[in-house]
Amino acid sequence: TNNLKSVTDTNGPLYLTLQSMQNTSDSIYQTYKKEKVDKKIEQVFQLIASLQKTVDSINLTLESSREDINSSFKELSDGMQNFNDFTRKIMENPSTLLRNSGESSK
Repeated sequence: TNNLKSVTDTNGPLYLTLQSMQNTSDSIYQTYKKEKVDKKIEQVFQLIASLQKTVDSINLTLESSREDINSSFKELSDGMQNFNDFTRKIMENPSTLLRNSGESSK
């Protein structure tokens, strides 16, 4: 019982720890009120909502442009294939650059 009394006494470690926790809690609460944390939290939520709208808009734009983008890549691929064929023909026979269109039918 003496041990219990010394722990729970107003100068004991349990009381002092609880008092310190109370002081810390009061300090946090006062800082919370002074700094208007609740308004800052609301601003953060508004920012998150705005970011979500922006991301949704970007997704919608990409979805609506997907077909055009795919078509552009297909055309680019076809163009590269044509350029490769042209380059191959020039390397095989450079004189094809000097022929006019009438000679190519002969």
